[in-house]
Amino acid sequence: MSESDETDDGEFEPSDTKYQSIVNLDELNRQLAGRVTCSFCGSEGINFEVTRTGLGAKWICRCKNPECSLHELVSPFHTTPKTNRFYDINRELVLGLQLTGCGHSAARRVLSVLNLPL
Repeated sequence: MSESDETDDGEFEPSDTKYQSIVNLDELNRQLAGRVTCSFCGSEGINFEVTRTGLGAKWICRCKNPECSLHELVSPFHTTPKTNRFYDINRELVLGLQLTGCGHSAARRVLSVLNLPL
């Protein structure tokens, strides 16, 4: 990333370059707890629920208020692009490990260092 992508407060803004990052769901929910309000009922608090498949995931944004209509409205989105039914990032991980001569045990080791389940 070039120096021009960094803002004054140290945050990075996306440029034309494609990049991916790993997000801690608990930390994301904690950070959003007091900052996000529901556009339907106006109450504070939105939770992200996750269904994982390897490194890719389907996230559901849901209002914490059980009385809210958004609480019943499920609008999932995928964290990474998919080709057919499979997440591209999972294919890229396998291809990268194959090209470096590593296998399943190396993938398990890499993911365990990153504290990610296989």
